[in-house]
Amino acid sequence: MSVNQLKRILLPIVCIVSFFFHFSCIKENDFNYDKLAGSNWDPDLALPLIQTSINIQDISGLVDSANYSTDSNHLLKLIYTGNIYSIGSNHFLPVLNQSDDAVFSLNASDSTLLYQSGTITKTISHFAPFIFQNGTCDSMLVESGQLDISLVSDIPHSGILNITIPDAIKNGQSLSCQLPFTWSGSATTVGKSIDLSGYFINLSGSGIPGVLTINYSITYNNSTSLSAVTGHQSAVHLDFNAIHFKSIYGNFGQQAITLFEDSALITLFSNFQNGTLYFDDPSLTFTLKNSFGMPIDAHVSSLTAINRLGQSFPITGAIPDPLPIGFPSVAGQSAISSFTLDKNNSNVRSIISQCPKYITYSLNATSNAPNPAYNFLLDTSEFRADIKIELPMRGYASGFTIQDTVDFRLDKINDLKNAIFRINIDNGFPANAYTQIYFTDAGFNILDSMILDPSHTLIESAQVNSAGKVIASTHKMLDEPFPSARLDHLYQTKKMLIRSLINTADFQTGRIIEIYDDYKIDVKVGVRADFNIH
Repeated sequence: MSVNQLKRILLPIVCIVSFFFHFSCIKENDFNYDKLAGSNWDPDLALPLIQTSINIQDISGLVDSANYSTDSNHLLKLIYTGNIYSIGSNHFLPVLNQSDDAVFSLNASDSTLLYQSGTITKTISHFAPFIFQNGTCDSMLVESGQLDISLVSDIPHSGILNITIPDAIKNGQSLSCQLPFTWSGSATTVGKSIDLSGYFINLSGSGIPGVLTINYSITYNNSTSLSAVTGHQSAVHLDFNAIHFKSIYGNFGQQAITLFEDSALITLFSNFQNGTLYFDDPSLTFTLKNSFGMPIDAHVSSLTAINRLGQSFPITGAIPDPLPIGFPSVAGQSAISSFTLDKNNSNVRSIISQCPKYITYSLNATSNAPNPAYNFLLDTSEFRADIKIELPMRGYASGFTIQDTVDFRLDKINDLKNAIFRINIDNGFPANAYTQIYFTDAGFNILDSMILDPSHTLIESAQVNSAGKVIASTHKMLDEPFPSARLDHLYQTKKMLIRSLINTADFQTGRIIEIYDDYKIDVKVGVRADFNIH
């Protein structure tokens, strides 16, 4: 052992002794380590390693208060939530990229008139369909998007293109733009982009739902040329790109809503190995929220629990068919409904007793079914289905076995001869636990264990009254020796397997016990070590 290592061991001891006798700590420089006699020391050190309290949140893996609650009597309830499905309005009804084209040409008479008067204007009006995958749209307020305009002209004259969309309005003004072009002896190509954010687009102004009126006007200026124009043209192309709506109205038709299978993880059973954990009153609550302005016909196609072995257990009971999904009559509102499966109307209690790791589910749904209706959507609208699993902590455990694995590393201390770990447990839970810690190599081959006698109950049940409520905690102390041979096993350890078998008080009789939020286990672990210091 180096002098620096010796300092780190002896200095705290010197300070503690000095505190009790002189109420001050000797400074490190006051202790001359160079004057130590060259002999063997055998100090006996006792050090605390762990002092902690474990509550039900630690045991169940819950760290967020949203995952548990208590009633007025402080009875604890575990809560697991998951989103079965959700779809936003812009995903449900994407606005497809739209396009429109207009082609201008000049005949011989137009060319003569242009030469004589110096200018000529040609106009085209289009009723351009605004196409959606399903149904039609009457109007929409654009959140984002752009209009891309391009002009390619090989007519040997310069001019200006004017485009007006009278039913696209922002700040009281219709969308209008000008695009000048110049003849330079060869075909001319010009372009422009317009930000459509904030525009209200009326797609029924022409009296035909889903149609947008676009007015094109192009003015040619005389280039002092009588060049032939036959076979030449000016081609205009419009692209409405990447449009997302703020709001949209129309009849969006019937379409299938694809609801992929998903699952909710129940972390309480994540490390489950064997045994029984019985909950007296579990429940599954499904909440359906619809802020789409349209009816939705939905059905549960599968609802299954899956345990750690991959075995499936269908959940059956009073599942509404179709699901009770309403829809709002005013934009910005939501229709919310729910239904609950419990021990009185389903097989949920027997399902949860299988200690499922996942609850899986899938739905199928159709919009505007059974009858189409006038619809609306906001950019914030969504249809979602959520599941909530509630497990009031009232029941019993029999041979409920859990196991976890953690990494472990202990650097070898050459001068450590042996150690004794002292474990003190004060248990405030109405349950016994046979807990063992296995030290393994990287291949999970067991090298040693923390507790030599596997029959030792590390945690003994607290005392309970006739109602199954704890009235006094139970204390247990256990010493586990680690001579040098066992310490060598620790130095080789790469992993620790922590395994616990839990039985609640009087589980043999099926006695129901309750877990309250103030129950806890106090754990203290210390080590007494012998060193051989030269």
